[in-house]
Amino acid sequence: MKTNARNLLMTMVATLTLTACMEHAMQAPDDPNKNETTDEIRRNIDNSFDFKMTAEVPVTLNYGVKGALVEIYDADTEDYAVASSNVRPNKIYSAFTGQGGSYTGSMVVPATLIGKTVYAFSDAAGVSHKVAGVVTKSGIVFDGTIGSARKSITRGIPQPTKLLDKTMTDKINEVLSEGHNHDNLLQNTDINIHINKDVEYIDVTFVWGGAGTGHWTGFWGSPNDGDDVWKCQNGEAEPAWTENSYQCNLYYFTYTDQLPTAQEIEENFINNEHLVFFDADQSTSESLRGVTYRLQNGTGTSFKAGTNIGWVLTHPRYVLPYKWTSDRASFASFVEKYNITTPYNNYADFAANWHMPYIYSVKSLNPDNKNQTIRYTYGSGDDEVIVYGIEDLSVTRGNFLWGEEWSDHEQHIANREKAQFPFFCMESDRDYNDLLFIVQASDPSAIHDDDIRPIEEQEPEPSYSAESIEGTLLFEDLFPNAGDYDMNDVVITYSLTKYFDQDNNMVRLAYEFTPVWSGADYHSSFSFLFDDLTDVVTVFNDQTKYVRTYRATDKLTTFTGEITSGNFVGKNKDEFSWDAFNPFITIRNTGYEVHLPKKAPSANAKLDGLNEYARNYVLSPTDAKTEGEFPYAMNIPTTGYVIVTEKVRIDEEYPYFATWVATHGAQGKDWYQRRKN
Repeated sequence: MKTNARNLLMTMVATLTLTACMEHAMQAPDDPNKNETTDEIRRNIDNSFDFKMTAEVPVTLNYGVKGALVEIYDADTEDYAVASSNVRPNKIYSAFTGQGGSYTGSMVVPATLIGKTVYAFSDAAGVSHKVAGVVTKSGIVFDGTIGSARKSITRGIPQPTKLLDKTMTDKINEVLSEGHNHDNLLQNTDINIHINKDVEYIDVTFVWGGAGTGHWTGFWGSPNDGDDVWKCQNGEAEPAWTENSYQCNLYYFTYTDQLPTAQEIEENFINNEHLVFFDADQSTSESLRGVTYRLQNGTGTSFKAGTNIGWVLTHPRYVLPYKWTSDRASFASFVEKYNITTPYNNYADFAANWHMPYIYSVKSLNPDNKNQTIRYTYGSGDDEVIVYGIEDLSVTRGNFLWGEEWSDHEQHIANREKAQFPFFCMESDRDYNDLLFIVQASDPSAIHDDDIRPIEEQEPEPSYSAESIEGTLLFEDLFPNAGDYDMNDVVITYSLTKYFDQDNNMVRLAYEFTPVWSGADYHSSFSFLFDDLTDVVTVFNDQTKYVRTYRATDKLTTFTGEITSGNFVGKNKDEFSWDAFNPFITIRNTGYEVHLPKKAPSANAKLDGLNEYARNYVLSPTDAKTEGEFPYAMNIPTTGYVIVTEKVRIDEEYPYFATWVATHGAQGKDWYQRRKN
């Protein structure tokens, strides 16, 4: 609550330009001598600045396959400079492709992203993994379709590139969606090929690699980091995050009656003669797509009845952290920084003596004694193939370093214990699509197994995704007056998340609100709705119960919840626009609501005594004889906003605020990031 509005607004005359639609002098709307009609005032308000710091941008995803989940980030998560910094990229949009493999919608982004490059990622089979695009007001198109594969690999017995069946890849994406647990699809058998009659050849064709550089999946900590190291249990390890690469090699082994041991397989089959694909991951999938390798049996390609063929997946070029292989000094720097006790003197020794566990198509050979491979048939007759999908991380232990297993690490976390080693906190996502390939014999019936389920008959698991937005809300509570205009009477940070299904239809909405400052003597409740889509939700009744007045609060309270009913359920996710967000406070001392400019009041709002400007939550240009209109509330698209010092005007502490208002947002879009001094 503030009292020096006149001084503020008269001073702002010098810095703010009179808007074109209000060039002539006006008297207050409630003045009996006013010379403008109510309709004229409403037109002026409609044409005035809306004070939005976001822009709604059309977006088209053209990926050629149905059901591909595409996620757009405001930075390249696979760039080493980004990965090695402490700035975490934000996911600003996501959607599933529909029929025809495309989707057209709209995304709401900070206006500061206009003209900037953003990056679309997809782990779906048969599409480009990463596509860059520049955000413009007219829209952005991401073309994730990929042409025919490049030349086949030149090792062994490569075959001409196959044209992969689009219906098959669509079905794979539907059944084995990225990032979702598909344990229900596992079969409790070893997933090897049993040859029941002589065949001239067996071909293995690469479909896709769901393994690859992780989106912030590598989290390091050390005993020297104190309690921060234990944050990795929530995927928030400190002090920094880094990126890691998971290239896969696929080998095959053969046997007749006696299954070889893991040691025998490593000694006799992990070699170039039995290497099918190498360095396969998301980044190489485009060049490997359709590459076919004909298995060798000694010096030829034919296989006798009674032969069994199994598979081994390895990570021969696993990088810890990213680019240690090219920058040997960084390994030594890392060891020194975290005071790591390691038996290896340098990266070369480390790489030579440590590797991630091999994954076998025989469950008894896997680290957890569990099956990590899914197998289906596709097609019929001479065109029948067997579809394989492999999970590349141990399904229960995930990834671990220097002898520390995930179960041990969880125990350390539970006991808040120090430990001898740093940890790489990474659990398996168990989606079984980290390496996808098909197998076809010269006579498909020779490897046909009646126990293998056709993928066409497999019902897809319901697939959902999420898209979030976050920001900071500022309110002045002396409405309909201006106060001292430091815009900090009630300050709330928020995060909103909409969940949607594979048809891009809304399922539910989740919210988090945290009151972080109270610069007022008045008491206010906080509520929100989405225009015409949800009912009003009251989050808290009095901000002073949760934050101190005029000073920082030691421990903040976050209010969370979900909305699962309303007019938004079943609507397309982009019809549920973030622009429909309508947060407001209700000042208990006066009974007035304060909304964002031009937002509609709630059904129970007190409106008596308010002129047309106040009814639209815009400060009148004639209030205190000032020029230009100003907001009573603002929605800033960041949670990192630094709150204005008490009783200091917002345009004094943020000088570009005045430029932003005067130019109606054309300049100074980043004013909230450019605090004075």
